[in-house]
Amino acid sequence: MRLILVRHSETFGNVEKRFNGITESALTEKGKLMQKQVLEHLENINKIFPINKIFSSPSKRALHAAEKFSNTTGIDLEVVNELIEYNFGIFDGLSFKEARDVNSNLLDKWLDNSIEMALPNGESFKDKTIRVSNWVKSILSKNYETVIVFTHGATFRSILMELLELPLEQAWHFNVGLGSFCIINYENNYGVLEEFINPNFKF
Repeated sequence: MRLILVRHSETFGNVEKRFNGITESALTEKGKLMQKQVLEHLENINKIFPINKIFSSPSKRALHAAEKFSNTTGIDLEVVNELIEYNFGIFDGLSFKEARDVNSNLLDKWLDNSIEMALPNGESFKDKTIRVSNWVKSILSKNYETVIVFTHGATFRSILMELLELPLEQAWHFNVGLGSFCIINYENNYGVLEEFINPNFKF
């Protein structure tokens, strides 16, 4: 099976450097231009590797691109709750400064151990990866040849760690930029990263 992972384009939350996990954040005008160019790349990939199914996070910043791609290509789209972004709990939607104002000590403790530690009302990166990995395993059991997944930075990394069998500590060795995408070939229980693209956007 071939899996294409796609991170959403620039949002106001990204520009404002907010902990935008489950909190909605609209695309900026720049983000809309990025999305258009990403979709053009993906349409070309679809001509080479025909895509059988589209999966998307329910968050609008990812879902909007998935819907456009589905409408253009006619490929079936399924919204998957497990693909939603990392839940930052009480800091979700806040800027770094706002989070520090809420609880500076808690922020520092979490930054030192975000893999294992969950913020109040949130989840740890480990728990989030387990959530995503269970869904990935269910997809690998099906007979798709190529699927595409529209999602978020941390979710993108969680899927990479699962498919490439890497420890979670290595997740941030990958530069998963806004609008980036990758292609992973998974055969005989072994994942190979075939291509990783951070597009050279033109504005």
